[in-house]
Amino acid sequence: MKKLVSLGLLTLIILISGCNKDLEDKVVTCTMQATYTEGMDIKAVYKISAKNKYVTYVETVEEMKITDKEIRDEYYNTALEQAQPFKDIKYYEANIEVNDDIIRSVVKIDYEHINMDDLIKVNSGMQEYLNKGKIRLEDMVNAYKEIGVNCN
Repeated sequence: MKKLVSLGLLTLIILISGCNKDLEDKVVTCTMQATYTEGMDIKAVYKISAKNKYVTYVETVEEMKITDKEIRDEYYNTALEQAQPFKDIKYYEANIEVNDDIIRSVVKIDYEHINMDDLIKVNSGMQEYLNKGKIRLEDMVNAYKEIGVNCN
């Protein structure tokens, strides 16, 4: 259960952030693949658009394969609960679904248009990534390196 909560927190961090390798205008793809325990694997792809040193848009696609139905259902419900506070934030879109033994989460965040104050109200931890009301690419790169995400 403790691993499930930790995994949920990691997922929440991933859902609301992005990563990038350098500071040019472009789209960067970041990936992560991990096995947390036997029967629990995660694959994630993050596509981050950036303009001038700042993240403008992030699309996150995570797929978690969990063979134990009880754990899968518990994680799915936890993911839904964690996404709930973001549902009314304009320019933040989350879709979480279960198909067989895979939980699929797709999150799209338009950082150019989102009200960062609204985002911070839901997740105060976002504030540490802000510089002049925007998310700096360099800060996201460092945060993602710490959790083992690879960016090209």
